[in-house]
Amino acid sequence: MSGPHPSPPSEPSESPAAVLARRIRQLELAGRIAGIGFWDYDFTTGRFWWSEEIWRIAGLEPDAFRLDAESRLAIFHPEDREARRRAWAEAIAAKRDFDHRARVIRPDGSIRHVETRGLCRLDERGEVAGYFGILQDITERIENERRLEEAIRQAEADRALLQTATEVLFDGFALFDPEDRLVLCNRAFAALYGEEPEALAGRSFEELQRLPAFRHRFGLAHLDETAFARWLAERLQRHREASGIPREVRGGDLCFWVQERRLRDGSIVLCRTDITALKRTEENLRSLAQAFARARHAAEAAHALLRAATDVLSDGFALFGPDDRLRLCNHAFAALEGTTPQALEGRCFAELARSHLDRHRPGLDPEARARELAARLALHARADGTPFDLAVGERHYVVREHRLPDGHTVLLQTEVTHLKQIERDLRRLATIDELTELANRRQFFDRGRRLLERARRHDQRVALLLFDLDHFKQINDSHGHAAGDLVLRRVADICRSTLRSHDLVARLGGEEFAVLLIDTDREEALAVAERLRTAIATADIRYGEHRLAVTISVGIAVPEAGREDLEACLAAADRALYRAKHEGRNRVCAVVHEGSAGGGSGPSRHERRR
Repeated sequence: MSGPHPSPPSEPSESPAAVLARRIRQLELAGRIAGIGFWDYDFTTGRFWWSEEIWRIAGLEPDAFRLDAESRLAIFHPEDREARRRAWAEAIAAKRDFDHRARVIRPDGSIRHVETRGLCRLDERGEVAGYFGILQDITERIENERRLEEAIRQAEADRALLQTATEVLFDGFALFDPEDRLVLCNRAFAALYGEEPEALAGRSFEELQRLPAFRHRFGLAHLDETAFARWLAERLQRHREASGIPREVRGGDLCFWVQERRLRDGSIVLCRTDITALKRTEENLRSLAQAFARARHAAEAAHALLRAATDVLSDGFALFGPDDRLRLCNHAFAALEGTTPQALEGRCFAELARSHLDRHRPGLDPEARARELAARLALHARADGTPFDLAVGERHYVVREHRLPDGHTVLLQTEVTHLKQIERDLRRLATIDELTELANRRQFFDRGRRLLERARRHDQRVALLLFDLDHFKQINDSHGHAAGDLVLRRVADICRSTLRSHDLVARLGGEEFAVLLIDTDREEALAVAERLRTAIATADIRYGEHRLAVTISVGIAVPEAGREDLEACLAAADRALYRAKHEGRNRVCAVVHEGSAGGGSGPSRHERRR
């Protein structure tokens, strides 16, 4: 076995002083790598010494001035010198180690944050003989601590904003962390558990299901522990799957539409809609339909009773015989033709269809009229219960026709005008930004991809403008969110008046907007962006007595022909926007290279969001 490895010998010719000098150089080199300088103060000789790294941290050449008790403070910020004197005096008086943070001012005016530590040396009498210590540049640590504090404050603000936003929802909303503990919920969600949202935070999903208030409200209180355990196991399995597929969940007299989706970080978002009333309405409608079917089968024996029964319905009703002549209809059906049931009964369906077109579509040319009449007669001849839409002026109906085994035909006509309006409103809400009435993010991506595909087919150049408002947060902070909303609406108005009608303009969120220019090359895009920037910067935007100065920074991406990709364009424009911000805001910047809109380095904000 080999013995311990011997230490490498010093050079034979090295003197002890040379060895010490070499060790000091090695120590200084290690300190420079770590950003640490060394210092020494000998009370016996009154000599101060700084390593080269301390001079470098101070931005000075080594031995730039003579070190003494006063000159050694010259590198520190004037506001920190007195505190440093006191800390130094207190350490000496207490015969303890020295520890202090201060700011160093370099000759170029820049400031570095440093931390100084010194070990107290005592002589044989117990008096302070000197100090030896380090001075470390902690500027980056201080900046990181500041950024961390800012990130924590922003996260808390975002959480508060999300909590406020979810409280306006009628639906229950909850967010569970990757460990399945409740992070956030609104009152609509918490109500089922008989607690305030704050009282539920931190509990696991399983703990929530075990709460007595929940078991009582959800009709589970009567179950024994074995039965409840089976129910709970099944519910937990579905919760952990979190497939995002909506499903119906019943409990007692309650019925919910529940959707649970797992996010990329393992968190689970739960949305719960109470459809109890809807289910009761559905059951009522089903009962009504069954009652109506019974009345229909009894029509031959009780015609008068059937008329009375059908006239109470808000839906239009008509019964045609095997000869296709109207045997019976209610007032709701007849009112659409501007007459009474008695005036219509006995007429054949084809005659009623022609009369309907004459009344409600008088401007049709003969050819179009013939096509519509043929289509309507074909639907009536089929009469297989398939619903179809019928528009009468501004009113909308859903019509179902059923051919009975004995040849009779039943027609049900339900007015859905209000549902059509709701559908239009929902479609608008899904595609239009409510505040600015521009396209929203979803419509921008849907229409944008289609426009790019069409431009690719027709060999057209495209350009993407991405801009946001400079210092928009200051407007909200200084004048309130109402002023911010006014600015966003005015910017949208300027976009509409400045850009072409076929350009796609969208508000992506917050103060960020995007414009997709079709059949536009790089130079044209730059001109459009500059015109838009100037129009916004010179606009007279006032909130009360205040004139609001608004500017924008614009990033432009122009991909190569045939290589258009919306996400890549958006990422490149985002990098150009970042450069515009970095260069001083209120300006236009375009990507340097146009290849696939991929110029620049590093991921954009939009790439990070995905």
